[in-house]
Amino acid sequence: MKRISYSGASFLTADRVADSLLLLVAAIRDHHGAEVVELPAVGFGGEPVVVQLVVGPASEIISMSEGTPEAETGSTEPDTTEVVDYLRGRIQNLSLTPRLTLFETKADPDSLGWDDLDLA
Repeated sequence: MKRISYSGASFLTADRVADSLLLLVAAIRDHHGAEVVELPAVGFGGEPVVVQLVVGPASEIISMSEGTPEAETGSTEPDTTEVVDYLRGRIQNLSLTPRLTLFETKADPDSLGWDDLDLA
């Protein structure tokens, strides 16, 4: 289990979720966007909870290892298969999206063929 610290609060979640969340934030950084994600977590009393976060390029997230929930609260780690698959899918989609450089986005007016148009 890892504790995620975000916006002055923290929550406990599975290692795979924490690791995938950090990779997603790093991938979003390159695309200047933001996303809302829902993550399974363990509440203060050991009960399963859902945490919602808005993550984007300016997100400052810390993930640190922590003892297993059984040792602390008597609860078990939440099922994270779906959320990890979702996070990793988003990471893959973001990494496949091409980003144009400034050079690639500058258009050469002479190459557009506007002078060739017969507007008369």
